[in-house]
Amino acid sequence: MGQKVHPKGLRIGIIKDWDVKWFAKKGYAKNVYEDYKIRKYLKDNLRHAGISCIEIERIADRVRITINCSRPGIVIGRKGAEVAKLKGKLAKFIKGDLQIKIIEVKVPELDAQLVAENIAEQLQRKGSVKRAMKQAAGRSMRIGAEGIKISCSGRIGGAEIARTEWHLEGRLPLHTLRADIDYGLAESNTTYGKIGVKVWIFRGEVLPSKDKLKEKNSQEQRTEALASEDIKKLTLSIIARIFLGKISTILPFFPLSSPLITNTLSPFLKLILLLIKSLFLPLIYTTSEASDIIFIKFLSLNSRATAPNILVPTGSF
Repeated sequence: MGQKVHPKGLRIGIIKDWDVKWFAKKGYAKNVYEDYKIRKYLKDNLRHAGISCIEIERIADRVRITINCSRPGIVIGRKGAEVAKLKGKLAKFIKGDLQIKIIEVKVPELDAQLVAENIAEQLQRKGSVKRAMKQAAGRSMRIGAEGIKISCSGRIGGAEIARTEWHLEGRLPLHTLRADIDYGLAESNTTYGKIGVKVWIFRGEVLPSKDKLKEKNSQEQRTEALASEDIKKLTLSIIARIFLGKISTILPFFPLSSPLITNTLSPFLKLILLLIKSLFLPLIYTTSEASDIIFIKFLSLNSRATAPNILVPTGSF
């Protein structure tokens, strides 16, 4: 279903992040409505700034708005005059401290939202749909995109029956979660009605960095080392309980450990029972010297957890 779902929504938490970052138990609806008003106001008043994405973050009584745009000079103005005006107007319907941050989109040809809005503007000026799609796709591929798909739906060319025209270049792996696919949607208000423009841009695969791989490997090694130490301690406890309680099954030992340790020990617990009951129990009950020590050595059936030499003093039983 990769073709049906929103590419960003499918990848949130994997390679994408939320555009809105806040949590509220009370006043949730009020915050959502405020976010809607913020986005609508910015989109309507900064149409020529090339806004790609608006991120809203709420921390206590502060509201931080990050505007990603291709023409930051229009938003900032001379000596920050436009930002000050914008902040004053937004403060009318936002309570608390307001912060505005402007980030420039350096390569607008690889931003799906900006490409979609550019095509929508051309269609509004009665440009050719196929020419607009082909030119936009060619620019994106030359800049470095690995694939692009553009779809235009509506009464194209004033036709009475609406249809969909699309153009595809390169590859577009929508099912691959590590694929960095940007998606944009825009509407063109023509004299015949609205024409919807959708753009998908594949910008390459996002692979974990070397630092993250090293951190993951070191974490796995620490986990295995801790599990090995727990197995050693648990093995001593198990053997002591076998001697003291004369236990003949392995079921009582499962609650002693975590699932990881239980799964590691379970294959050779029966071997421990067999060795102790058949070989060493007669020696324990016949010896009389408290200083005698029986050395029990067994091999693990699991290559990750090789059991050590275990010293069992006979005087304690």
